[in-house]
Amino acid sequence: MFDIGWAELGVIAVVALVAIGPRDLPRALHAVGVWVGRARGLVREFQQGMEEIAREAELDDLRKKLAEAEEKVNKEIGLTLEPIEEMNKEIGAALEPPVLPDLTAVPSTPPVDSPVDVPAPPLDAAKAADSIDASARQS
Repeated sequence: MFDIGWAELGVIAVVALVAIGPRDLPRALHAVGVWVGRARGLVREFQQGMEEIAREAELDDLRKKLAEAEEKVNKEIGLTLEPIEEMNKEIGAALEPPVLPDLTAVPSTPPVDSPVDVPAPPLDAAKAADSIDASARQS
């Protein structure tokens, strides 16, 4: 990292021993170790944050691409299903039974082209017997 060799570490150890003293050197080394640990933790946290931001940016790009692909697929499916829906409507209309006219209703007037049979008015029984007797006498 800082490219420090054994010779440089030896010089630093001698200077620290002379400047701090042998009695306070362990506490000073402990404090330096704590500070180095905290610095490493901060660097690690920073790197993880940057990696997370990069992953989120990649995920956002992937989400956009996925949404675009989904939109294209839905459009193609819609274009494919549109003729099928029209065919289903036509087939359904063709399969429906035809509507027949109501034959139970009696028309109030007979059709013009058909002959009209008008029944004879009912005769009284006495009149009928007299007419039969009169016709028998004439023959």
